[in-house]
Amino acid sequence: MAPWDEKRFSCLEDKVIAAMEQKSPVIDVPYYVYLYDPVEELRALEEFQNLEHRLKAKGHSAEIIFMSELMVTALERFKLLGPDIFRFERQERAVVMADLQRILPHEIASQLKDKLKGEGVDHCAILLRSGALYPFVRISSLLYSLEGHVNSTLVVGYPGNREGQMLNEKGELVKNHYRAKVI
Repeated sequence: MAPWDEKRFSCLEDKVIAAMEQKSPVIDVPYYVYLYDPVEELRALEEFQNLEHRLKAKGHSAEIIFMSELMVTALERFKLLGPDIFRFERQERAVVMADLQRILPHEIASQLKDKLKGEGVDHCAILLRSGALYPFVRISSLLYSLEGHVNSTLVVGYPGNREGQMLNEKGELVKNHYRAKVI
């Protein structure tokens, strides 16, 4: 992937504002996934925070949600943080990993649904640090589970490319029902 693409990021901002102002027809859902090279993570965090500030300066409602914080909250809830986690035997770790892959997608989606409940398309939630969810939560599955429950405009910063295993199951091409716009 090329270095940070200011023109493409500007295109994302235009699409987000148009969706929030209901100036572009949103046939499906106002969800956007912005792909960037993982080596650009610090730049991406800065650019997305600047996007939030620009949206607010224009009178829009916007917030940043760090997916890593949702993950920590979930792990605390399931009592999977702390020194005891490292005492599991190999077989027990495999069971814990399988359990996390089963329960974390639902838990993260539930937290987002609660956090964004009642917000409309005129509110933008920028989801950052999505790499913290890998390999337990796939972004495509998460967004799919939010459809019909979260009406906000969602922007996901995604450190990878279209073929990445975090964006969709087993590195397969994005399925037809995946309705977020990948930018």
